[in-house]
Amino acid sequence: MNQKLINQNSRPSDADTRLVLSGMHPDPTVCRVGDHYYLATSSFGFFPGIPLYVSEDLINWRFLRHILSRPEQLPLAADQPVIGRGIFAPTLRHDGERFYLVTTNFLQGGNFIVSATDPAGEWSAPVWIEDAYQGGIDPSITFLDDGRVLYQVTWDESRGDQLGITQFEIDLATGKGLSPRQHLSEGCGWKAVEGPHLFNKGQYWYLLLAEGGTEAGHRVTISRSETPWGPWTSCPHNPILCHSGIQSPIQNTGHADLFEGKDGQWWIVFLGVRPLGHPPVHITGRETFIASVEWSDEGWPIVNNGKPITLAAETDADLKDGSTLWSDEFSSDELHHRWVTLNAAYRSIYSTCGDGKLTLHAKSASLSEKTIHAFVGTRLDGHNRCYETRLSRLAPGAKAGIAVFMETFGYYSLGIQEEDGAARATFTRRVLDMETTQTVPLEKQDEYPLRVALNRSSMFWSYSYAEFVFSIETQEGVWTEIGRGTSRLLGSEVIGGFTGLLVGMYCLRNDPQASASADFRCFTATSLEKEGVS
Repeated sequence: MNQKLINQNSRPSDADTRLVLSGMHPDPTVCRVGDHYYLATSSFGFFPGIPLYVSEDLINWRFLRHILSRPEQLPLAADQPVIGRGIFAPTLRHDGERFYLVTTNFLQGGNFIVSATDPAGEWSAPVWIEDAYQGGIDPSITFLDDGRVLYQVTWDESRGDQLGITQFEIDLATGKGLSPRQHLSEGCGWKAVEGPHLFNKGQYWYLLLAEGGTEAGHRVTISRSETPWGPWTSCPHNPILCHSGIQSPIQNTGHADLFEGKDGQWWIVFLGVRPLGHPPVHITGRETFIASVEWSDEGWPIVNNGKPITLAAETDADLKDGSTLWSDEFSSDELHHRWVTLNAAYRSIYSTCGDGKLTLHAKSASLSEKTIHAFVGTRLDGHNRCYETRLSRLAPGAKAGIAVFMETFGYYSLGIQEEDGAARATFTRRVLDMETTQTVPLEKQDEYPLRVALNRSSMFWSYSYAEFVFSIETQEGVWTEIGRGTSRLLGSEVIGGFTGLLVGMYCLRNDPQASASADFRCFTATSLEKEGVS
């Protein structure tokens, strides 16, 4: 697969920030080991889980592997929601010999630990936090000089925790708690206190938090104490990062991790969204950004010189219309890391061959069903994208095509079906409890080139009106539109949840008792001009 580097900009500076990981990469956590920086993010109901990236300069980030790459590491249910279950915010740390990652499999086992000596190799089986210490989300760990390890997590009302953050000592090898669950902090005054990270700098212990909820009021706060147990003094200029009401292309900023670079410069990674329109809606999910941090004479962090954060350059501004961003020829036995499956589908729904095809094995009759789906998707990572694939084989009883997918109750799809020597295309719009379909007869073809493009028009304020346009290329080489759907109706502000849109291929079956499959040949992502694309 041809792949562009995640970011090829100049060195981050005090006056700007950088989009580090575009598309759905929320809840970033960074761990520096020597000259290398390792960054992991949430993955929710997708498999494989928790993508891990590495960088030597905080600019160019290389995909290393998925930390949760085996089904036994990531138990997911077939019928669980994609957007609100699965892997929540992780924390990645290193104790000098071994990497540890703690995270939550929400409502599918709770909090657990995985570890590895080599981050590029296989990670361990989950070590589940013992039942008496389970509860809460967004776990984090802190290594003390005397060898003890402190574990922070959000409160759990069912266990009698006080609102805020809970802390206890833990044995990472067994998941057993070694001290009582104790209240650590109620936060700095805003709702939804979560995402704790505790670290030491100089004479103080600092507690970094996410507050305000992961929507328009999201923010980063910090407090400090002379001990890792408090009492805490809130930073006088809290929140240290918040874009609520701030004019910036980046909104909903929060859930951060703070770290020192190898040259002594401090940095903050955090999630944010790039919304369009009014009211603002985002479709690329919560993404990862980075900004510089200075420390005041009083010992408090100042993000981006205290200024609102703006992108150093317009994302994709240097890309010409039609530029190939990446392509996959399906020449490997394993799927490229850009592809994910949904929930408990794991690897059962596809097979790949070295002869350049991806075969999907149908498991359901509709993408609206709450069950396993033969769907592989890649993150929508920009506002000027076009995706193409070629459907090269359809088994009897199969309907296959291309889709933009958020959830079983939020997607647009274009499917092809052959029957009695003829073919037809079906375009489906599903938004919450509303579903419509339209069917168009086609001439049967040896293969069906399919395309979905995001069409943005400046005729409306701030590109507030954008559509996903689905097309088929005829045997005469003409792209023919089959259907279109308004992009904002698939945004998180409408559909809900914490993820972003996927674009990919799917296969359905008419008979629930019969097998059905389809082959796809190549998949290409290109850039488009920002308006008038169809």
